[in-house]
Amino acid sequence: MADARPEQRAAGHNLHRSAPLKPRRRRIRLVVVGLGLLLAALAGGLEVRHVATDLQASITASTQAAQRELESGKATLSAANKEHNADKLNEADAHFIAASAYFESARSQTDRNVLLRIARHVPVLAGYVNQRTTAVDNISEMGIKLAHAAVIIARIDRSLIEAPAGTSGSARIMAVLRTSQPYLAGVESDLSAAQKASAAINADVLSSGQRATLTKTRKTINDALAAAQEFQRLAPALVDILGGNGPRTYLVEQVNPSELRAGGGFIGTVSIVTINAGTIKLGFSGSTYVFDGPRPNKGQPGYYTPPSVLAGFYNRMSWNLEDSNFSADFQTNAKWGQFFVQRVRGTHTDGVISLDYYAVASMLEVTGPIRVPNYGVTFDSKNFIPEVIKLDIAASPVHKTILAATASELLGRIAELPADKWPALIQVLNAAVSDRHLQLSFNAPVAQKEMARGGWASALNPQNAHDFMLETEDNFGGVKSNYFLTRHYTVDLSQVGSSLHHHVVIDFAQQGPPRDTPFYSAYARFYVPDVATNLTMRSTPSSEYRPLHGSPGGYVNQDIPTGFKMADGWFVINIGGALSGRYQLVIDYDTPWSSDAAGKHVIYWQKQPGTLNDSVTVLWHVSGRSYEAKGDLSQDRLITLSPMGAILSQAQIASVHLPGIGL
Repeated sequence: MADARPEQRAAGHNLHRSAPLKPRRRRIRLVVVGLGLLLAALAGGLEVRHVATDLQASITASTQAAQRELESGKATLSAANKEHNADKLNEADAHFIAASAYFESARSQTDRNVLLRIARHVPVLAGYVNQRTTAVDNISEMGIKLAHAAVIIARIDRSLIEAPAGTSGSARIMAVLRTSQPYLAGVESDLSAAQKASAAINADVLSSGQRATLTKTRKTINDALAAAQEFQRLAPALVDILGGNGPRTYLVEQVNPSELRAGGGFIGTVSIVTINAGTIKLGFSGSTYVFDGPRPNKGQPGYYTPPSVLAGFYNRMSWNLEDSNFSADFQTNAKWGQFFVQRVRGTHTDGVISLDYYAVASMLEVTGPIRVPNYGVTFDSKNFIPEVIKLDIAASPVHKTILAATASELLGRIAELPADKWPALIQVLNAAVSDRHLQLSFNAPVAQKEMARGGWASALNPQNAHDFMLETEDNFGGVKSNYFLTRHYTVDLSQVGSSLHHHVVIDFAQQGPPRDTPFYSAYARFYVPDVATNLTMRSTPSSEYRPLHGSPGGYVNQDIPTGFKMADGWFVINIGGALSGRYQLVIDYDTPWSSDAAGKHVIYWQKQPGTLNDSVTVLWHVSGRSYEAKGDLSQDRLITLSPMGAILSQAQIASVHLPGIGL
C-alpha cells in the first residue's frame, strides 16, 4: 500500500469520503423499486380487479348456496315441529351443517388467495379489496354462528318431539324445560355473535339482491335472539307453575257469565287441581254450594261480612266463595277465593284460574268431544254452551253436577294431552285471555310477573293509561238474563279547552223469552281515573232506575280501588212490559286532555270479563268537524283521538306461548 501511486491514494481517499452517500443511493433505489411496483400494480390493476370480481362471483355463489340451505333448514324445522316429525329434524340438521360449510368455504376462498393478500397492502387497491374481503369474513361469521345456533335449537325441539309413548304434554314440557337449560347459553352466545357480525357488514359493497338477503337474515337473527332471551325468562315461570319447584295447588273457578258478576260471572262450580313435576291431579270438583256448605247468618260461626254495598242485599247472611267474584280487579277476587278455600277446607292454594263457558267451549276444539259419564251427555265446542244454558234455565237438579263432571273430564283430558297438541291449546287460551273469558293469578312472583308480561295476568288499567274507563254489571236477580242481553255503547267525545268531555250511553236490549228471564236486576259500576271530574251516572227511563241510596239497605260502596273514581247504582229491566226490555245508562265526566307530540289522546277501554262482543260507536268532535268509528268490545280497546279523526283498535294481545326458539 506504501508503494501505491498518488492517484491511487487519492482515489482511495475520495472513496472513503463518499461512503456516507451510500444509504441515500439505497433509498433512492428502494423508492424506484416501490414506484415500479406501484406502476406495475397500476398497470395490472385491472387484472387484480378482474381476479377479485371472479372471486367475488365464486364467493357469492357459496353464500347464496349457504343461504338456500339455511332457508331449507328453517322450513324443515318448522315442518318437523308442526308435524311432530323427528325424521325432518334430521333433514333440518343436514341443511344447517351444509350451510355452515358453504359459509366457511366463502371465508376460506378469500383467506387462501395470495393476490388478494398482496392487494390489501397496495394503497390504490387496498380500499376496494379490504371492504369486500371484510364483508365476506363478516357474512361467513354471521352464517356459521347462525347455523350452529340452529343445530342446537333443533336439538331442543327434538327433546319435545321424541317424547316417550304415553307421556302427557305437561310432563313432557316440564322435562324439556329442564333438559334445555344447558343449551340455552350456547344458543344465545352464537346468536349474539351472529348479530355482532351482521352489524359489521357494510351493505354498500353488496349487490341489491345480497342486501335484501342480508336484511332478511338480520331479522332472523334478531327474532331468534329475542326468542332465546324470552325462553330464558319464561322457563323459570313455567317450571314453577307446572310444579317443578314442588307441588302447586290451584283453585279453578268455573264461572257462569249468564249470571254476570264484575269478575266474570257467578262461581257455580270449582275444582282443586294439584300439579307436581308436570303431572296433573284433580282433587275436589263440584258445586260451590257443596264446597262451601250451609251459609251461616250474622253471629253464627263461619260468618264473614260481605262488601259494604251488598250488606243489605245479603240480609245478615255470610259472604262466601260463590259470590267472591265481586271486585272489578281479578287479583282481589283471586285473594278472596283463596281465602275461602283456606277457611272452609283448610287447603292452601298457589293461584287461581277462572274460566267461563266460552273458554271451555274453545278448549273443546283442541281436546275434542267429551262424554260425561253417568249422564249420557256428550259435549263438543258447538253444543256445550246451548246445552248448559238449557239446563241452567230449566233449573235442572243435575245442572251443577254435570258441569262439575265436565270440568273433571276436561281437566283430565288436558292432563293427558300429547305434547304436539299443546301449541294449539296455548293459542286457544291466548284468545280466551284476550277476550277476558280466562283469568289467572299466581302467588309466586316469578310466575305472576311472566304471566303479566305475556298479557295473562288480569289487572285494572293494565297499561296505566292516563284516560281509562270500565263498566261492570253484577246480576243479582238469580236468573240467567245475561245470555239474552245485548248492549250498544255510544261514546261521544269532545274537547273543551284543556278537558275532554265523555258522554257515554249504554243501550241495553233484553232478547230473552219473558217466561225464562222475566227481568234483569243488576248493580252497575263505571270506573274512571281519579283525575276525572264531574262524574255522573243516570238512567232512562228514570222510573226503572233505583239510584245508589235506593239500593237494598241503602249502603254505600266504599271499595274503590286506589287511582280510580266510580259511579254506581242499581237498575231493573222488565221483560215484556212497557219498556219492551230496553234500557239506558248515561254517564258523563271530564278528563284532562293529554295529547302526545303527535297531538293524539288515547283512552284505554277495559272490557268486563264474561261479556261477548257488544257493539260500539265512537263519535269525536274537534275543530268544528265530527268523526265516527265503529267496532265492538270483544276485547279491551284503545280509542285514539287526533285532529285527523278517531280510531278504535285492539288494546293488547295475550301472547304467552310454549318455550321455543324459532328461526
